[in-house]
Amino acid sequence: MIHFFSICIFVFFVQYIQCWTKLNSTDDLIIFKNDEFKCKMFKICQVAVLIHNDLSLNSLKTNSSDENVFKFNQISLCSGKKCPSTQNFSINTNNSINYQVYNAEIQSVLIGKATLNFNTNDHSIINSCHITITQPRRVIDIIFDIMIYTFGFTISLLMGVLLDKKCILNIFKIPRAMFIGFFCQYLLMPLLAFTICNVFGLTPVESLALFIYGCSPGGAGSNNWTILFGGDLDLSAVLTFVSVLSSLFMMPLWVYTLGSVFSTKAHIRIPIIGLFGNLMITIVPCIVGLILSIRYPKIKKFALKVAKPFTLCVLLTFLILAFITKFYSFQLLKLRHWFSGPLIPWFGYFIGGITAWILRLPFNQVKTVAIETGIQNIGVAFLIIYTNLPTPEADFAALPIMAVAFLTNIPLYIALLIIRICKCFSQDLDETDFQQEKSETGPENDPMIEKNKS
Repeated sequence: MIHFFSICIFVFFVQYIQCWTKLNSTDDLIIFKNDEFKCKMFKICQVAVLIHNDLSLNSLKTNSSDENVFKFNQISLCSGKKCPSTQNFSINTNNSINYQVYNAEIQSVLIGKATLNFNTNDHSIINSCHITITQPRRVIDIIFDIMIYTFGFTISLLMGVLLDKKCILNIFKIPRAMFIGFFCQYLLMPLLAFTICNVFGLTPVESLALFIYGCSPGGAGSNNWTILFGGDLDLSAVLTFVSVLSSLFMMPLWVYTLGSVFSTKAHIRIPIIGLFGNLMITIVPCIVGLILSIRYPKIKKFALKVAKPFTLCVLLTFLILAFITKFYSFQLLKLRHWFSGPLIPWFGYFIGGITAWILRLPFNQVKTVAIETGIQNIGVAFLIIYTNLPTPEADFAALPIMAVAFLTNIPLYIALLIIRICKCFSQDLDETDFQQEKSETGPENDPMIEKNKS
């Protein structure tokens, strides 16, 4: 009998505790349709939420955890055909009559992540929903994406057309300069990128993107800079071509070994098929261009006329469109992005040049190796990031690379300006010396006067 009463008291106590917990639980007062909600930039979005009838809206305080990402506007009773029913929420159907569906209106401000919090008057959180603001998908964004692929294909095609078969064979006969350039491109640059990412304390996703850039092949702009600095143009073209072909196995090698340090921390895995696909977009047109130049030699003359203005046009168009479509990203750029990203190509110029000089290459090839090491194909890095990483992670990852795109060539412009000033100054000195010598000689020793006298 005593045991029977003990069991009854225990059951009663357990039931009481369960009822008390249910009555005081706040998780069931507000229920979201999804734990995470995505809203695009420049949009006003409606977040569906189920609120218990016992909870008054006047007793609620709704806010955003970060108003730099999104702002909360208002909450209103949901009505109309687009309004979800209570059956779309994770709730017992027997209790659905005790709830009503509301819409929480939010205004996106900037790409990022924040939470929509429902608080009581005493500031205790009843429930919250994770809000992700993603990049917009406007007409201009679609045009920008198409132009990236088109420009990348065309520049790679031109790169292949400009290659000279005889020059390639000559350089392969004496491959010392080519091996030095390859060593700088695919050994020193990835290690340099890895070091800079760790020194500046970038986030894992930013570090992964910057490391991918550090492993990228040479860029087409290096050929133009080689001409301006009086470098070895044949070597420049061959180094770019070899680095593009080598990227098919060198980039995956680095990304899935040393790059896994960052991808593991970022919880991101770049699929091997996607990476190969991105690289083939650059490699295939380059090979096609080389075949066209061998089969139709006259096409190279046309390519030489078009290459420089087309490359300049592509660069300017890319920068303008990038500024228009991704202007909101400039608000996310921090000092660490402006310093860390450009240091990779800047140190690349120095390391490539010093290495080639130590290994006793001719000075014109020293300049070529330096330029080829520093200038990398930034388009490949952007392509891999935006096609393999989810948004908004891709936008955050691209931040240091955006800084690279704007500041890569700054040391080259400064060096070119110094060279031009020095040349002008030396010409002025030569003219001054000539005039001085003429005045010291005097008019009586002038050969023209002697000739007239005779």
